[in-house]
Amino acid sequence: MPILGVAAVVNDELEALPEWVAFHLAVGVSHFLIADSGSTDGTLGYLRELEALGLVTLIQVPARVEEEAPVAAYAELLARCPAGLDLLAFLDADDFLLPLEAEAGDALALCRWLGQRFADPDVSALALHRACFGSAGERFRGDGLVVERFTRRASRTFFANRRYRSVVRPARVRQFLNAYHAELTAGCYHDSQGQPLEVASERPGVSRPVRWEGVRVNHYAVKSVEEFLHGKSRGRAYFERHDRNTRECALAREWVPWVQEQLLGLPAPEPYAGRVGVPDRDWRARLAERLPQALGRRLAPPRASLALAGEAAPEARCELLAPLPRRLVYARRGPLLHARLTLCRRRRPDATLRVSLDETLALLLPLSWQRVGDEPSGEGEAPAWQATLRCELPLAAGCFPLSLEEGGQRLPLGSLRLSGEPSRRGAGLAHEGVLVGREQWLFLDQDTNLSLYQHLGRLRLTATGLERWRAYASELEALALRLGVRPLMVVAPGKERIMARYHPLPARGEAPVEQALSVLPESLWLYPLEALQALGDQAFQVNDTHWTQRAAGRVLSLALARLGVADEAAWAAWFAEDHYREVSSRGDLGGKLVPPRRAPVARLQGVDHREWVAYDNGLPNMGRIIVWENPDAHRPESCLVLGASSSYLMFAFLARIFRRVVFVHSAGNIDPALVERVAPDLLLLQTNARFMVRPPVVDWALDEVIADKLTAPSGELERQRERRRVASREALSRWGLLRWHEVLPEEWFKSE
Repeated sequence: MPILGVAAVVNDELEALPEWVAFHLAVGVSHFLIADSGSTDGTLGYLRELEALGLVTLIQVPARVEEEAPVAAYAELLARCPAGLDLLAFLDADDFLLPLEAEAGDALALCRWLGQRFADPDVSALALHRACFGSAGERFRGDGLVVERFTRRASRTFFANRRYRSVVRPARVRQFLNAYHAELTAGCYHDSQGQPLEVASERPGVSRPVRWEGVRVNHYAVKSVEEFLHGKSRGRAYFERHDRNTRECALAREWVPWVQEQLLGLPAPEPYAGRVGVPDRDWRARLAERLPQALGRRLAPPRASLALAGEAAPEARCELLAPLPRRLVYARRGPLLHARLTLCRRRRPDATLRVSLDETLALLLPLSWQRVGDEPSGEGEAPAWQATLRCELPLAAGCFPLSLEEGGQRLPLGSLRLSGEPSRRGAGLAHEGVLVGREQWLFLDQDTNLSLYQHLGRLRLTATGLERWRAYASELEALALRLGVRPLMVVAPGKERIMARYHPLPARGEAPVEQALSVLPESLWLYPLEALQALGDQAFQVNDTHWTQRAAGRVLSLALARLGVADEAAWAAWFAEDHYREVSSRGDLGGKLVPPRRAPVARLQGVDHREWVAYDNGLPNMGRIIVWENPDAHRPESCLVLGASSSYLMFAFLARIFRRVVFVHSAGNIDPALVERVAPDLLLLQTNARFMVRPPVVDWALDEVIADKLTAPSGELERQRERRRVASREALSRWGLLRWHEVLPEEWFKSE
């Protein structure tokens, strides 16, 4: 299978380059040869960073006088072509090589297809026709990548589609006659059907008919009106000629998750904006000065560094390339790790890089291994294999052991020592904390639970973490047996898992929630994946991390059936008159956008759980206590809910089902004294899948959590004042909650 490179001449393409590079990495391109022709927007600085990462061979050429004639630059790029590249595709920064018959995410499909077309040694060049995409009627730059925003193209017979781009064997090119067609020293030119290229008379670079077989070049000539006007000045006539939107075509959009995944390993472009071609020493110093503003927070001083320490296995080696004391590289959410790993093995390794975060969590980063060096000469010696890694580091300062993990075995590589205060948020996030997915669905970005890496299958519970989950289950069962209470843990699946079809990145591997549940007794937990998937788009809110009220009710009905409280027929009878109405909501994700974004969501009408609230300490999140009393409830039992944020969508049901409900926001953590004093008939524990990276405990101290909450800034506590509802000491004593109420100051429930 051939190794493919891409060559291009660029000018002021800083905004476009990250997606363009990431897309071509996703489809299987190995290297880029790029000529910068006098960029003034920071493109050159960004390309220098990509060159330092080993992705780009960079040259500088004079600013182009003729837009269509980068011939001299192509000649220099050919001269600089690395010997390891078999094929070189010449493109523009608005051209995207698209495999037409491959499954999205198959990074080998493009090179396999090219290998078939170049299987005949006489074939020296291949012409790939363009498909010209229009503005899709978009006036302004929107959210998302170019390949997902613009999905309408011209018909195959459109005149601009007769232009083709060339993929060549570099050693057989005498020169390029123009930006499209190469003059060969030997061999022949074929089209994508594998037939001799039919060039229009005396017009190399143009052919008839247009061939879209196997692979084509998607050409995003205009994009939105705003992007066109802010880009290169080509005039209104050019826009009107090329803004053709006659056919819907979303093939490139299918690659978006894998493009987004590649973007995780690329520098953010924003810190380079405005950098002209200043000397390397100067622009790096200025970059370090600008990063605090670009990242929106104080960073470590320049001496902050990442260094390897400790002993490594003799057959394994890790060479750290970034960050270094004088080389700070930031991806979109934090520092970029760039490392080269070498392993001696007789066969191709299947090892991943393990970064131990603490006793309970580790990152597992995938690696692609290639043979390097000559065959070993001595008996018993193993050949060397090498892998290069680029990824964001979701790490705070500390020391993190590194190892290569393969088949349950680990080879130590030393430790990663990170000093200073690297930010978890990097430059370049259009909406910090929010990912915008397909059809404008919003998802949680990287958070303190590393939700994004959970979705990508890169975060794993360690053996210690799993053992702590086993201990939690064992202690919970013992407590429930001692107190005669029926327990059940309800785990709310992540929105990323249920609505994966809308997520901008691919779901991979086993998540920590599946790991944890695999070691817990099945009788102890409910993880309603299938029930929520059956609800389709009604399972989650578009602009929120949480499930809908309808989904919360469905899950609660399953939980009560498991506990023997009510079957589906009883549930249907209880809530037969419930009805929902669509309302506009910002949600916890839509409110983070600027401007805030609203979306419709179905809300239960005519039911307000606050009608039955007898007590509410009004604390925000952890430590909040609410009590409902309903003499007309469907069931006489009392229920203690040790829950999380997803529990709040259950309140309208819980308050009508049980005569008394006590809710404590604990995310499944258990205060044994609380359970003993409340003495519920049922114990419902509720947590969210992304929280499963931190095993809860059965020696949780609610009074300490409340006391700690009281030290929060007064503004945060006062915002929740309207929630507070006091009860008599007699009632609090009857409910078993007086001890935890008394932690609050006397004036807590007094109105201002």
